[in-house]
Amino acid sequence: MTELSQPMLLDGTPPRAVEAPAARTVLHSPSFRQLMAIKRRAVVPLLGASLAFTFGVALLSGFAPALMSLKISGSFTLGYLLVVAIYVVCWAVSVAYVSIANRAFDALATSVADDIHGDRS
Repeated sequence: MTELSQPMLLDGTPPRAVEAPAARTVLHSPSFRQLMAIKRRAVVPLLGASLAFTFGVALLSGFAPALMSLKISGSFTLGYLLVVAIYVVCWAVSVAYVSIANRAFDALATSVADDIHGDRS
């Protein structure tokens, strides 16, 4: 019978204990603070722009229905165009975030790990 109360790896051996740094050590390290500052400088404007646009369209639909019903082409109205633009803005923000993350965040996260655990190279 297999003992289920003890964690086991797939090969049946118990996992070895890993010495993890204290959370306070990580949170107060200069490299982690730099990573969070750069993330904040990237995320806040991207999130703010996308939310402002989305809520702006919602407010326009509630307070300016005549403007939103303006015909663009056939039965396609400005409201439909702005809803499609919401999707385009969300995709653009996502692509921008991934680009910034691949360029800056990953290198800084590696730097944080190296500072905490010591350089392993």
